[in-house]
Amino acid sequence: MTQISVDSCWTIAYTVFGEPFIWPPASIPAVAEDYEFGKKWSDIASKLLLDGKIKAHKQRVGKEGLKGILEGLQLLRKNKVSGEKLVYRVEETL
Repeated sequence: MTQISVDSCWTIAYTVFGEPFIWPPASIPAVAEDYEFGKKWSDIASKLLLDGKIKAHKQRVGKEGLKGILEGLQLLRKNKVSGEKLVYRVEETL
């Protein structure tokens, strides 16, 4: 049997804010390179959104605030959601 060696790496997006944080059980230091990347990425993404070159998913606002989440989960399980962001407003919770 052939063994394959895989190198993996990961990052936590919080590092783009340039501040240290706790991700239990680890203490994550600020990463200057991630912060600089985050500033550049934010400027580029904002311009693309403003220019209409990229668009956020259409929002489907559910009824009854947080109570509506269960219906949304059912829609997801039945594959009835595509290209939409399900939104539930806390202030509309009955």
